[in-house]
Amino acid sequence: MRVLEFTSLIMKFFGENRPPAKAQVKKARSRMNYQSKTFRLYFEGKLIGTVGDIFYETPEFSGYLSPEPAFEDIRSDMFFMTDDSADEVEGNVDKRFEMIEQYDHDWFFEDESGEREQVYMPAIDEQLVVVWRWCEPHYINETTSMS
Repeated sequence: MRVLEFTSLIMKFFGENRPPAKAQVKKARSRMNYQSKTFRLYFEGKLIGTVGDIFYETPEFSGYLSPEPAFEDIRSDMFFMTDDSADEVEGNVDKRFEMIEQYDHDWFFEDESGEREQVYMPAIDEQLVVVWRWCEPHYINETTSMS
């Protein structure tokens, strides 16, 4: 899956243990419901959309984005970064790394009760599949149903 390859590329570029970017996250983070049926995705404080049909496979989460109007501002860049065929054009690999640096900050999810948690920059492909990792390790029982 191209999105998973993109997520691996981000982790390879920045390293697994880099410090998380500063996000607009509430101080009382212990109440975040990581098994929420939907999450609202924010970038730079703007609601990008709601992610549902969430699936967990170590270490990534994935789901489908129902976009909000603010997503239109970043749509083409998100799709470009997950399009592996773009690498066939000279200079695009460097352009993708520059875009990762541009967008690698201030992403967070909000659960159904309004609690927020920071995530590394998610990958969003043309089918609106979103793949992400939490900034801190969160251990979820793999037998727990996410649907």
